[in-house]
Amino acid sequence: MRACAVGAAAAAGAGGSAAGLQETVLDVCGEEALRDAVRRVWSSIFTERAMTYLARALPGVGAPVGVAVVVQRMVAAERAGVLFTADPLRDDPGVAVIEATRGLGCAVVDGVVSPEVLRVRRADGAVISRQGASLAEPVLSDMDVQELLQAADAVERAAGSARDIEWCFADGALWLLQSRPIVRRSAQRVGHGLSSDRSQWVWSNVNVGEALPGVATPLTWSVAAKFSDHGFRSAFHSLGCEVPIGAELVGSFHGRIYLNLTHFMQVARQVPALSARMLLEFGGGGGAEEIERQVEPGRWGPFLRRAPTVGLRLAAENARLDGRLAAFERALALNPKLDQALYGQALSLIKLDRVEEALEPLKANMRLQPLSPYGFYQLAHALNRLGRRDEAKKVIVQLSGFEPQVARQVQRETGIDAGLPE
Repeated sequence: MRACAVGAAAAAGAGGSAAGLQETVLDVCGEEALRDAVRRVWSSIFTERAMTYLARALPGVGAPVGVAVVVQRMVAAERAGVLFTADPLRDDPGVAVIEATRGLGCAVVDGVVSPEVLRVRRADGAVISRQGASLAEPVLSDMDVQELLQAADAVERAAGSARDIEWCFADGALWLLQSRPIVRRSAQRVGHGLSSDRSQWVWSNVNVGEALPGVATPLTWSVAAKFSDHGFRSAFHSLGCEVPIGAELVGSFHGRIYLNLTHFMQVARQVPALSARMLLEFGGGGGAEEIERQVEPGRWGPFLRRAPTVGLRLAAENARLDGRLAAFERALALNPKLDQALYGQALSLIKLDRVEEALEPLKANMRLQPLSPYGFYQLAHALNRLGRRDEAKKVIVQLSGFEPQVARQVQRETGIDAGLPE
């Protein structure tokens, strides 16, 4: 039995290319090994990676998913790689991108090697740029590039859309191994009316960098991204702004959280009086001129039509605010365990000497501006429980400068006289 390769086609109905979704097993020899490889590839649809992809790609619950396991002849590739019939980063259908290496193409697909990367103008086959190649011995010759382009054109015409094609040269012949749609990030993620040219987006972490100044772990980012996106969408909704589903409001660069100011401004312009400079003055950052160049002026007509509904909703929410706070305070008063869970339980789980050590730096400088009002509230109670009432008093006094009501509440709860009128 000849050696073969066992892989999977796309998950049916996934609405994307499903690239790398399931396993591929190479150099399979023998019937028993083939049966094992088929089971392994088929069952890989149930891996965490595949299930996460499907949960995002398939709307609703219980959507049908099909798996096609494909057995192909194993080709002893001398050179191999991938070809995109449209530049996937720039969304440019006039430029093809070819990544090539010597040996099997899985080294390129899996990111094991740094391939030779060519950007080729499709109109005349001219090589625009070539990176990662040895000038003395490039992986692909000009004749190879032309042969790849001709084959790619035929595949794209047959499929009717831009393609991501895996290929190889073996024994002097070109082999096309598989083809799938290109999942363009802009087409996949950017909603109607928003800028799709990612290279022009303006990003800033001036504001969010204060809340998350360090590099976030994947777990932190998975929570912070959803939390931030939900919060920003809610804030825009309260102003009557519609946020397209594909809007990319937050992003991660080298583990640090950034805001997409371009998309922020394009959504915020539904309130015509808002400008890029006002947004930057409020949230920080730069690039006002570039943002203004990308964002069309807001229209007063739709805004004025929405204004009465938005105004009534904001008034109703503000009217309910005092009642909601009162209900929360009543719940605390009726449930001592809840009160303990909010600010006392954490201290009971930490050794006092560790708390003392953590609070030492506060002696020299009691300016605690980075803390939220709730952080001041917690800290004052913690210091009081440790018997450091003088330092707790300083915290209460500083809290009174911007949240006098909360400061008076802490004064009452701790019994510390910070000189605040009741």
